[in-house]
Amino acid sequence: MTQFPQPPPLPPQNSGTPPPMPPNPPPAGYGSPPYGAQPYPQQPYQQPGPPMSEEVLGGLIPVNNPNALLSYYIGIFAFIPMIGIVLGIAAVVLGIKALKFAAQYPMVKGKTHAWVGILCGGFFGLLWLALTALVIIASLSSSHSSSY
Repeated sequence: MTQFPQPPPLPPQNSGTPPPMPPNPPPAGYGSPPYGAQPYPQQPYQQPGPPMSEEVLGGLIPVNNPNALLSYYIGIFAFIPMIGIVLGIAAVVLGIKALKFAAQYPMVKGKTHAWVGILCGGFFGLLWLALTALVIIASLSSSHSSSY
């Protein structure tokens, strides 16, 4: 049979008299607030550091020119075979629209993103189109020459 250790003895209880009160109440600002009151004024959550403005973010990412941003990402992803032809065409079209929008509104950023989208989309789109044409021509010529 396992025996468990005995709990420590309880401290002696007072004979029903309350503990003595402090001589003076604590100064204002110390102690707990009254029931239902907020202990501290609640501040809204903020990111640490200086607040981000549209000027800071707009210098890096063209937030006011979404066609430039789309052209940039679609042009980068145009390196994927087979869908690169379609993505390349889309990147070029969106990049041209973004450049026209930036020319119409000079305060809008995104010319660099648009140019990267146009160049990458055009290069990869033409590359995959040329490779696809070469594969088709090679397969047709090999099937045609084997019939002789």
